[in-house]
Amino acid sequence: MFFTELSNDKERVYEAGEKWGNMPESEKKILRWLTTLPELERKTVDKTGTALHGPYRYHQALCRLMKSECVFLLKTGEAEYYCIPRELDHYIYNQFFSGEEPSGSSVYFDINSFLFHFLLYVSHHIGPVNKRSPVEDELVFNEFDSVFSEDVKKIGRDPGKLIQYLRFGADSVAEHFAGIYLRRKAAKREVDVKHLLYGSEAPISLFGPYEELTGLPFFTSNKPEATLDRLPDYFDRSLKGISLPGNEWLYPLNTEPSFLFILLTFSRLVSPGQMLHIKFTEDSIKEGESVFADPSPFWNEIIRNYSYDMAVVHELERLCEKNAPVINKGSFVYFKISSSSMRNGLIKKAVINVGKEFVVQAEEGMFIAADKAAVWEESLKQDGISLTCDRMEEAEARKELEKPFSAGNYEEVLLDEWNGARRIPEASFKLTSYRENMKARMIRQSQALKLPVIIELSDGSQIVEEVKTLKYQTEEAGIETYSGRNLSLSNIHRIAIAHPGSEESV
Repeated sequence: MFFTELSNDKERVYEAGEKWGNMPESEKKILRWLTTLPELERKTVDKTGTALHGPYRYHQALCRLMKSECVFLLKTGEAEYYCIPRELDHYIYNQFFSGEEPSGSSVYFDINSFLFHFLLYVSHHIGPVNKRSPVEDELVFNEFDSVFSEDVKKIGRDPGKLIQYLRFGADSVAEHFAGIYLRRKAAKREVDVKHLLYGSEAPISLFGPYEELTGLPFFTSNKPEATLDRLPDYFDRSLKGISLPGNEWLYPLNTEPSFLFILLTFSRLVSPGQMLHIKFTEDSIKEGESVFADPSPFWNEIIRNYSYDMAVVHELERLCEKNAPVINKGSFVYFKISSSSMRNGLIKKAVINVGKEFVVQAEEGMFIAADKAAVWEESLKQDGISLTCDRMEEAEARKELEKPFSAGNYEEVLLDEWNGARRIPEASFKLTSYRENMKARMIRQSQALKLPVIIELSDGSQIVEEVKTLKYQTEEAGIETYSGRNLSLSNIHRIAIAHPGSEESV
């Protein structure tokens, strides 16, 4: 995801190069490692990060990376994930992992073409079986059947979540599913495929014979226009479809993905071609409604998209209304108009602005359909009419719920064991000479607290290390550290536990 989606800050420019340049080496090491992982599910990453880097160094660096907005913790209903802002992930990848250009025959990967065909595949497989009409992309669908059958079942249980993720992070959705596909497709399962998603080429031999790739539209010999780091610029949220007779429409393939998926769900696919060719029918709308627990927000989005042409809106509503004798028209917002002299004029103006069917007159004001309220409020501002909302906090809370995730705080990655440092004697944090059994005891205590130790060697030099294993009561008692150093206890002259947060422990 990009910084604007993660931070809700639409104004601030995220300077990835500056962030990286100001970062200590200990944090750079952890961040570079994070960018190489195919998935950033918190439990898995924390377990691996602790084993590789040591619990203290890993969690301390992670905490500071979150403070500096280089890593975010995202919470969903099912799990928690770390997320690196797309701008920073791309910068690091270009600096350290882009690699050399391949020799011989090579191929590019068109991430937008992949995302389009993936959404086409998902929309084709969720909902009623009779929706699965013949498609031109049988080769693509057969490819996806062998990879995504279980993912589609999961998406089908709540397709609204996919729409939410597409809206707030289409790049992350594309990266996730393209990564799964490419790693499965590659001859070497552990291959790093991110360079392809950022627009670099790779050897054709990595993914099999050339003949197998020619029928897959997302493998191309030309550098694609859309890459993972440029997706927001590629998608056009303002695109309107091209009307054809018989409720048929053409849409460009760079239509905003969440809306594209909604269109695919409520319509029949005529042809995928160079443009998406769809047709709305009574059956397609009914089948689309059956996919969602509450289809109204998604159907209303289609209606809003055609609000510039009320004839189209009325025709779509006619098709929709044939499906049921009773129709839930959604929520309405009450606007109280305190000035009686303005009341009738404002009600007439609202009817003109948002449509008669979306306005209900009341004794001291009017009700306006919730999805038209923002349009009405904007027209009031343009006319210089002041507006207050006595339910602002509730409205903001509802707005926040639209996101499929919430952001975690850096304090959540701090280790509980560090609190135990408050309960040990102050002398434990001061370099002291001990007998061998006490050295072993101090080391065990540092491991229990998940803290490093400060060690003064026999030659007077000092080092800070996290102890991975302690070998005691053996012929050569000693320690192995997470940095790979091996030391005998006899070579340790003085030792102390590093206090959490101290400069020595970094």
